[in-house]
Amino acid sequence: MKVRFAFVGEGTSDLALWPHLEEALATASGETGRRLKRVKKGFNENRRFLLERLDTDGPVSRLPAWQAMLGALKATLATIGVAPPG
Repeated sequence: MKVRFAFVGEGTSDLALWPHLEEALATASGETGRRLKRVKKGFNENRRFLLERLDTDGPVSRLPAWQAMLGALKATLATIGVAPPG
């Protein structure tokens, strides 16, 4: 079963939105010059940090893509005989 999800934006490839997320993180950092380059270079680390802090019971839980991902994950776990957490 092949499953494709849009984690960053509903109905849009997450890769298409990465430049926008990268620019938003750079702007939010308030850095300029060399420090800004360092922030941009650390984009994947910053993205990972945001995902780790994501409130999975918050507003993201109402997104259809999030609900689809959870449904597919639960179905996959059931297929291999593993009970989902929680």
